Amino acid sequence: MYIIGLRFLSLLLSGLLVGAVSVDWVLNTTPLDVAAYIAYKQWEIPLLTATLVPLGGATTALVLLRAYLERRQRVTLWLILAGAMGLIAMGLLTRLVHFPLNERILSWSVQAPPADWQAVREQWNMAHSLRTLFGLASFALLLLAALLPHAQRADDGAGFSVIVSPPRSSEDANT
Repeated sequence: MYIIGLRFLSLLLSGLLVGAVSVDWVLNTTPLDVAAYIAYKQWEIPLLTATLVPLGGATTALVLLRAYLERRQRVTLWLILAGAMGLIAMGLLTRLVHFPLNERILSWSVQAPPADWQAVREQWNMAHSLRTLFGLASFALLLLAALLPHAQRADDGAGFSVIVSPPRSSEDANT
């Protein structure tokens, strides 16, 4: 019963995370002039950092816990681990690429934007596109893992999960 709740919660949180990142991708590809772009990013960066960073950490932790609890179902385990790797890649991109760019953007002035603002925007958007793709792939893998027929899985001894039919009752054998 706990695993069902964990599956639900990990899918809910990963859906919220990837949904927010996807919406942000759409918003960041909207053409804006320099003043509107700086104002938007300086409003958005603190808000999304305060919400999505903890959400990403909690989601990744729940997904890894789910992998541990479902470790006996090999196919499910590998799908969950692949999804977790995508979430970790999202976090690394955020930390290594977006955080330094965000620091620069937060220091800009609307009245005196830097000459390279469009190049920084393009670099931010390219990294964000990659982060969004990692997120979408992760979510798809986690959904697939959750949709596998959990109640009827057995390990065949070679590391593969196979579908087994439930034992037949004596009434079924007589018909």
